[in-house]
Amino acid sequence: MDCSFSKLAKATRKIVNEVIADVNSATPDANTKARYNNALHHILNHATFEQPLVAMALPGDGLSVIDGNHRISAFCSLQTMPPERFEKHKLQKPEPTQQVWVGTHARGEVPLD
Repeated sequence: MDCSFSKLAKATRKIVNEVIADVNSATPDANTKARYNNALHHILNHATFEQPLVAMALPGDGLSVIDGNHRISAFCSLQTMPPERFEKHKLQKPEPTQQVWVGTHARGEVPLD
């Protein structure tokens, strides 16, 4: 699925912005910092998520990440980097399309925000 920031559900975009702001503030808690950095390094070196995100596609809203908010935050952060920075270090910029496990409810209902 396309994991671009613009394709994410509103609530997931909010979480991504909060995680990135927290990490960039130099005061994230140890758990957030470790999970974000691990995801960032894996994506940077392999151009993919270490494990697919678990998400739901919300009609009219976008991809709602259920498991993998640190991974999608690191991914979105890397998507803002220009290709030249990847090329300089002989790395591949991750493609917006990534593997995602997409769940649905049995009767098609979606969770409330």
